[in-house]
Amino acid sequence: MTDPPPTPPARPEWGPGSEPEEAAEAASPGAPASDPAPAPPAAELAAAATVLWNGPMGMFELEPFAAGTRAVADAVAAAPGFTVVGGGDSAAALRHMGLDDKIDHMSTGGGAALEFIELGDLPGLEVLTKKERR
Repeated sequence: MTDPPPTPPARPEWGPGSEPEEAAEAASPGAPASDPAPAPPAAELAAAATVLWNGPMGMFELEPFAAGTRAVADAVAAAPGFTVVGGGDSAAALRHMGLDDKIDHMSTGGGAALEFIELGDLPGLEVLTKKERR
């Protein structure tokens, strides 16, 4: 069993009206990253036949830290290829940003979707498939 991630310290700069750069400078070692620089690979997304996104970029619920998730959400929503978003937090971010109707397929099963892509099956699907073969 692994230890849970550290609880972020209570910092006034993490509230509305704070600047991400100031928060990054004030962050202590081991504190979670709140938002990356807003620079998704837009050219690659625009050229992709299929785009799979799983997981927001940071604490999108707080406006000062929503830039990275907003940039990726905008780029995925604008991608001309087939777009798939997995994970409840990603789906919530898209709904929050009013972009959920621009995505071809959304699923709250982010981890399960990645496992299915990686392994080609899931335990529940495997059981159902075996039952159908009987």
